[in-house]
Amino acid sequence: MMKDILATLQRGFNWTWPSALDFRDYRAEKREGFCGREWLSEAVRRWALDPDAPTVLLLQGAAGVGKTAFLAHLLDGGGAGLPLAAQHFCLQGEAATLRPELFVRSLAAQLAEALPAYRQSLRDPHLNDGVTERRRQLDGAISDPLTALEVAVLEPLAALQPAPGPQLLVVDDLEAAQQAWPSGGEEPSATLLALLIHLSGRLPRWLKLLATCRGPIDGLMPPHQGLSPLVLAVAGDRNRADLLLLVKARSEHPPLAERLTRAGHSAEQLAQVLSGEPGGDGNALAVMVVLNELAFGVSPLPESGDLGQLPSDLPGSLRWAFQRRFPTAESYRVVRELFGVLCAQRDPLSPEELAALLGLSETLIRESLSTLGPLLSRRRAVGTVAGTLAGEETLAEEERVRLAHPALAS
Repeated sequence: MMKDILATLQRGFNWTWPSALDFRDYRAEKREGFCGREWLSEAVRRWALDPDAPTVLLLQGAAGVGKTAFLAHLLDGGGAGLPLAAQHFCLQGEAATLRPELFVRSLAAQLAEALPAYRQSLRDPHLNDGVTERRRQLDGAISDPLTALEVAVLEPLAALQPAPGPQLLVVDDLEAAQQAWPSGGEEPSATLLALLIHLSGRLPRWLKLLATCRGPIDGLMPPHQGLSPLVLAVAGDRNRADLLLLVKARSEHPPLAERLTRAGHSAEQLAQVLSGEPGGDGNALAVMVVLNELAFGVSPLPESGDLGQLPSDLPGSLRWAFQRRFPTAESYRVVRELFGVLCAQRDPLSPEELAALLGLSETLIRESLSTLGPLLSRRRAVGTVAGTLAGEETLAEEERVRLAHPALAS
């Protein structure tokens, strides 16, 4: 009897928390060159601090309008003065960020760091049956992530004393979370979106969920009393003002400043064209694509005539960038195959892996990747913070390649 008790206690002391997914490099990439959006930070702050406001705020806006960049800025800028309980970015092309079981584990690990009372609820030295079951569910989340979320996260949160102020839970890109994954059980695993829908209806009042989506909200999440939409309208005056700031900031610094001067244009003229005044669609990604092409010399600025010939909508800016990088069918021949793989990949790939998949030399692959320039992300794949659960695969740390934005694959 005593031997069994000691063995149980030993298992309890040896139990370790799962690892949180590490989005620091991704956030740094997305907030590069960010400016403006003070009005949006203030709107989020007002919502979070209002005790009568819905517990879920969905920030809805078209692809490329700048939702992810705003979240990266919000989190790395102190979350508008709001304590952060947890964060998660759903990345198309990085499987670890879309798997429901990894989301549950990462969420639990972050909550344990942010909320000592939650951590204690799974660290009870007496190891009662409830604590043991919570740990078991968390460790076995791959077979049933929805039950793991309920038993190991939501039930303990519901039992906690209310926090003295709001805590923020941030999730980016609900559309990407719709992908289904096989599970360790007989039935297919729930999608990450299904977990988020369940989560959104069970949050304590003090835990506020800020999420983003591209399309209509009613196509993703069922309406309930705890849900409120906030549309980031590209045609709005505040969005245009933010884009003006962005273009001026980039245009007043090298190398773009020198190129504008040589072509006889001012930063103000370029800003007016690209910010959606007149005729543009006010899309931040479209603006960044054009600015990057102009800054790095791939596409020449018109030396005379109207700057209005520059594209200011997202489809037009992407076509424009590709036409100037690859003016002939032959120049695009190798890149076409490479780009097809990048559009279909489920995880970022190294140049060595791309060479093996396409049967080409690594040197040729690296040369082709260089021609795509800022259309690609070359940061490391999303990894994990601290250690991992026994048997959990550690994500590669080497630099890998993926598309800079999902819109490039459409």
